[in-house]
Amino acid sequence: MAYFSERIRILRKEKGLSQNRLGVEMNIPRTTISSWEYDNRSPDLFTAIKLAEFFKVSLDYIAGLSDTRNPEDLKKITAAILNGFDSDANLRESINKLLISTELKKLLMQVQDYPEDKIRKIIQVLKIIEEP
Repeated sequence: MAYFSERIRILRKEKGLSQNRLGVEMNIPRTTISSWEYDNRSPDLFTAIKLAEFFKVSLDYIAGLSDTRNPEDLKKITAAILNGFDSDANLRESINKLLISTELKKLLMQVQDYPEDKIRKIIQVLKIIEEP
């Protein structure tokens, strides 16, 4: 999992911002942003929240505690996957159980565009692993 210093650099570059431009946008000196990116300093909680809001990511993501940028995205993906399995109550139940685990949430993010038959196979494998 990435640290704050990596995340802030990645997010800044994704938006096409220089350290100077991000500083102007956030009213923070460029040298402060540089010290964050080189892991010499960390922002206070208020500033970290402002950064998360600016980049439209969760505070957990920007802090490096989660690989899910936005929990709402995961909810949308999960809903989309579940909608594809309306007729299979057992499969829906299995997917809902999988959502409890953080690691399995990451798996769902990775397989969101897989065809239904591949998702079924993955769930079958997970059920086998889960059995005592």
